[in-house]
Amino acid sequence: MLLDTYFYHLPRAIPSHTCEDIIKFGKSLNPKQAKTVSTKDKLSDEEKRQEIKDIRSSKIAWIYHDNPWLFRELKPIIEYANKTLINIIQIENAVSQGVIGLKIYKNLGLTLRDSRNIRVPVDDDRLSHIWETCAKFNIPVLIHSGEPKAFFDPVDKFNERWLHAREKPRSFRPSDKYPTFDQVMYEQEQLFKKHPKTTFINAHFGWYGNDLGRLSKQLSEFTNVYVEFGAVINELGRQPSTARRFFEDYQDRILFGKDIYKMDEYYIYFREHVIFPKIVITS
Repeated sequence: MLLDTYFYHLPRAIPSHTCEDIIKFGKSLNPKQAKTVSTKDKLSDEEKRQEIKDIRSSKIAWIYHDNPWLFRELKPIIEYANKTLINIIQIENAVSQGVIGLKIYKNLGLTLRDSRNIRVPVDDDRLSHIWETCAKFNIPVLIHSGEPKAFFDPVDKFNERWLHAREKPRSFRPSDKYPTFDQVMYEQEQLFKKHPKTTFINAHFGWYGNDLGRLSKQLSEFTNVYVEFGAVINELGRQPSTARRFFEDYQDRILFGKDIYKMDEYYIYFREHVIFPKIVITS
């Protein structure tokens, strides 16, 4: 296996306070002058003299397994570093085999939790290496964040997705179990802001089909973001004049998108929008 990069630097992987604790503890162990060690069983006089010369300019202290606090501190960091390296290698290998993009499912920001059972936000810095690697290889990230806003609202007579809630109640995101719609959207925009060199395709118009003004602001602010209109043509159809202006203004930033393969629906999608600069099928 040939890789472009054989090691990776993870900045600030070890918190500064942990580094200070390690240094303080090491100094308490009476550090000794460091020197190189010969692999030979027997040394001649000349080799012994050379051994004396091969003294390093630093001192070392050995920390053994009878000091478990350090290993408790470093184990999760080492495991994270290993997972990070695996993610990067997976992307590198995938690109070398012809992969041209990465799809991120909606569980990020909604249901995905870490080892401490804490929700992983969309813009979690622990995932930064993934977005940066995609930027390195110039592959876009198709990201599906959240759900339609109505899925986060109370299920009552004012909710336009009331029937959907009755038929598929698990689709909805009550506030006692999930973050708010605005929170998820905020985290997603922070992700776009943190990684300007990464190309993102915001699936389903970023669920702003009912608020093209807000989506317009997002596209104007983040030039690395594109959108696709899978599963949102109903929202666009109720505002034909506004939708037309939006498509004219951002015609080079809008991709054809389709959530599921139903041939009879394609006629509606193509009739709704005649010319597309690019095509992408989402699932």
